Amino acid sequence: NEPSFLKDVQNDPRVKKEIAGTLGAKSILVVPLVVNGRVLGLAVTGTFDDYRTFTEGQVELAWDVARVATLVIENARLHQQARHMAALVERERLSWEIHDSLAQALSALKLQASYVEQLLQTNQQEQAQIHATAMKRTASEAQEDAREAIFGLRHSASSQAEIVPMLQARLERFRKVYGMDARLVVQDESLSALPTATVVQLTQIIQEALAN
Repeated sequence: NEPSFLKDVQNDPRVKKEIAGTLGAKSILVVPLVVNGRVLGLAVTGTFDDYRTFTEGQVELAWDVARVATLVIENARLHQQARHMAALVERERLSWEIHDSLAQALSALKLQASYVEQLLQTNQQEQAQIHATAMKRTASEAQEDAREAIFGLRHSASSQAEIVPMLQARLERFRKVYGMDARLVVQDESLSALPTATVVQLTQIIQEALAN
């Protein structure tokens, strides 16, 4: 977890011959990229013309550069992890949405179809027609639920700049499909300061509220 100085890379027993040959350097300074006591990698600088020792100031400069590089790498890793978690949350939400709407609608259609079949076998045409009409209504609702889920996938916000246009598009569709007067009121510019993870969560909360 500390910087290491190698004055003669080609003959230093700590360096494998093939690595020494690849580096082609004479003297090198190796600085670890450390996060919470864990080494992510190594930053290497060196000389190719002559052998030399590195001053305390040069070691400290390399150490500072390594710290900055470590922060960048760790931030990128955390960002990737956050995106992965957001994808998992969205997948979980979709699975519940499918279970709550499409799966239940299909189960209802299957039961209704069996009942209609029984009514037709006993020549109860009028009752069969009533339940066939109910089946059509259930199928239309399931189709609309599927369209709503697809619309949500295509129009989901992942950044501050996208959230207001996305919400406006969803509310416009909500008004057209359900005939309900749903409006978006933004009182200040605080939405533009929300972190990406918060934008994703807020979007999901509003989508679920509209679905309910």
